[in-house]
Amino acid sequence: MKIKKPILTSVTVLFICTLILLTFLSRTIMTKNQVEVMYINPEKTNILTSRDISGVVEYENTYNAVYDIPLKIIDVLVNPGDNVKTKQVLMEVDYRELVLELKKKELILLQIQNSIVNGASGNLLEELQAKYEIAKEEVLLFKEKYPTDGKIYAESAGTVYNVNAIKGEIMECNMKLAEISGKDSTANVIFYLSEYDADFFSEGDSAILYYYENVNHTGEIESVSVSRNSSISSKQFILKDNLYKFSVPIKSDYIYHGQQIQLKITTKSPIYETVVPYEAIHKKGDNQYFVYILKKRYGIFGDEYYPDIVDVNVLYENNIKAAITSINITGFHNIAYWSSDYLIAGKTVRVLN
Repeated sequence: MKIKKPILTSVTVLFICTLILLTFLSRTIMTKNQVEVMYINPEKTNILTSRDISGVVEYENTYNAVYDIPLKIIDVLVNPGDNVKTKQVLMEVDYRELVLELKKKELILLQIQNSIVNGASGNLLEELQAKYEIAKEEVLLFKEKYPTDGKIYAESAGTVYNVNAIKGEIMECNMKLAEISGKDSTANVIFYLSEYDADFFSEGDSAILYYYENVNHTGEIESVSVSRNSSISSKQFILKDNLYKFSVPIKSDYIYHGQQIQLKITTKSPIYETVVPYEAIHKKGDNQYFVYILKKRYGIFGDEYYPDIVDVNVLYENNIKAAITSINITGFHNIAYWSSDYLIAGKTVRVLN
């Protein structure tokens, strides 16, 4: 009995489709539980290490207007960001009690002086002369120490970076009424790093400073965004804090002592032959590391990949990239740097690249 040709063709097509479907389902079922992997080829390059951190401006020379007596503020004549000259008046205070105290000391001085002039002699004269010198010194020191004329002056030219004095208020003893950074003083941005992070950075490494300058335009303070290039000038270990202190020079007429500065510091390693993502490195013991390289073999459904373990030495790493060395790795190898689960050497994986 002959089978009609159209029927035979239909049966053949159905058989092929069924075979394809079964093959697809079999491969899907087979690869469903396979670990997914992404790989990368090693590259010859250097490794850049950067940190975004915050630092504080510190001037080497600063002046603080501080007194060990309470003072009532009559007027404040400066603001943060103002540039001041030597002996410029910063503020005015109530000085009536100070003048009274000064007059008492001057009166004592005058009384001693009159006793000397009125003919004291011998041991009494020597005693009066000693008292006179002491009283004279007390008058001079009192004038230097306190604002007996009702005015507080800047001891040196510079920039006002802080004013705590408030008009009409009585300021307590030892409070900083105003703080000034010296005009010709060197300024540095100071920041601290842990031992781990500090290992990457040294003197001479690049630093970019990001900050605002308070510019005085016709009596109004305007904040201007600035970025400047600099470099690390010093690195010092602070034993009591177990931290490293870094200094970065900064030069500007408009920054102030204590100002917050954002920095981006960068260091560059030598060029290494084999650099991979840090995630590709696995540790199996003290100073013992390995990576997984992906190898190809022919399986039931064609080419398939499986991982193989290769021991490596880590020459340099910064938690992002790592420089490694091994006689069994070249730039052409596929090194796994991400997987959806633990890898087992020799077990087939599904590559996502």
